[in-house]
Amino acid sequence: MIEMTSYDSLDDMFDAIANSVKAANENLDTWQSAIKIGDCFLRDEGELLIWGEVIDPTKNIETGAVEYEEDAKLYEEPHMRGFRFTKCYSEWVPEGEYGDTHMSNVLTTISKQGWEWGKSRNWPTFTQNRLAVMWLVRNDWPDITSDAIDYMNDHDWPNISLAWFRGECEG
Repeated sequence: MIEMTSYDSLDDMFDAIANSVKAANENLDTWQSAIKIGDCFLRDEGELLIWGEVIDPTKNIETGAVEYEEDAKLYEEPHMRGFRFTKCYSEWVPEGEYGDTHMSNVLTTISKQGWEWGKSRNWPTFTQNRLAVMWLVRNDWPDITSDAIDYMNDHDWPNISLAWFRGECEG
């Protein structure tokens, strides 16, 4: 369901956006702040799992040549500190799209092997076992098979906390 907010004026809308970005920047976890060019991540958008990669904003997307050095300065601005230039993929947009992603929306970083696994399967979205799959792709699980998915579903893996999957707690 789409949620909409109305504002009395354009200034009120811009103030609300600025306050939201400020709050998101203040609440970034250390690991989210450390996400850098070349890192891959997963973002949850409700029904959709987003597979993203942080890319260099100074490089020409087609050629890889450094052409846009002034764009890097934008990401050095205080209000942009939580944003990264990214290309994100999903089942809905398998060809990917470029944009800015605020790192507070990132659920976890994933390994290059996990990234390649998702790419080879057209950026799958998992519903019941999303956290388990995020943990597996983050931790270089050699091959996620349908048997592994069935095992996760049978053992109630979706209810294990995200902190456990990130290795922030034991058990």
